[in-house]
Amino acid sequence: MEDMLLEFEKGIADILELFNKFRDSIGENPVSKSTRDRIDYFISAYESYMVALEKGSAEKIAEAALSVCSNASTINMFVNDIDEQTKKYSKNLSERASFLRGKIESSPILTVPLTDKARSNVSSDMQDYRSFKKQLKDTNEKLEQLNRKVKKSLDESEVKANILTKEIESLEETYKSKISAISLAYEEELKAINDKNDQLDTLLGNAASRVIVSEYADSAKQEKIAAEWLRAGSLVCMAIIIGIAGYSFYESIHQNFDLSKSPSRILCNCHLD
Repeated sequence: MEDMLLEFEKGIADILELFNKFRDSIGENPVSKSTRDRIDYFISAYESYMVALEKGSAEKIAEAALSVCSNASTINMFVNDIDEQTKKYSKNLSERASFLRGKIESSPILTVPLTDKARSNVSSDMQDYRSFKKQLKDTNEKLEQLNRKVKKSLDESEVKANILTKEIESLEETYKSKISAISLAYEEELKAINDKNDQLDTLLGNAASRVIVSEYADSAKQEKIAAEWLRAGSLVCMAIIIGIAGYSFYESIHQNFDLSKSPSRILCNCHLD
């Protein structure tokens, strides 16, 4: 019977959901008194069902569930001043209520024999159902407490996450600012280094030019000295050659002169003889 009562309870919850869709679909549109009465009858029957769930017997719960189904199924019959979408909700509500009504009417809860034993079994089952419902309620309350704690923890975590996000964003801004400053300083230093390198290249170029000019001057000076020595040596050599040539020429003339004198002497000697 516990499973049956839980099935009825789930069916009534589904009917309530369809009823809320039907009523929300009407919204603020004006409706007739008959429509308003059907809505009020359903609400009253549902409230009676909730009271029976808390305090009533299994038979009272089943009867209250039947009343909810009856009022839900008649809405489609007596309500006409609604639009097409609302009529669809009304039709689904009526079909669902009629189906659940049939299951409740044919259930062992309402068809129980009139014997004392059967009534005792129903009463015992109802006590088990109440105990099960109490356990379920306690479990739901614990789950709700746990959900509240989890939600609170999530909210606190979200707040901390937001604070951390802001701190990270602040750090990112500071980081970007510092990096920008470092990059600017680096660029300035790099430009200064490049300028100094250009100046150093210019100085080195000038120094190299001076060294090259100085080397050329020293080389020219050395070459000039060597040329002077070569010229002097050449002049000396030329003087020696001229001297040798003059001496040879002199000797040659002298010998020729001596030869020219020698035959005369011989002739003279011959005449004397």
